[in-house]
Amino acid sequence: QDAQPPAEVQGSFADAIKAREDEVRLKNEAEAYSNDILPKARGA
Repeated sequence: QDAQPPAEVQGSFADAIKAREDEVRLKNEAEAYSNDILPKARGA
């Protein structure tokens, strides 16, 4: 069964989902940057 939020809050619901997706994406980008830059900073 597919649950849908009430029409009155669908915009906010979508914003919350987008924020969660952005959080995951930004964490992944930060980790990738860290994995790239730290070895360079250590001279590896």
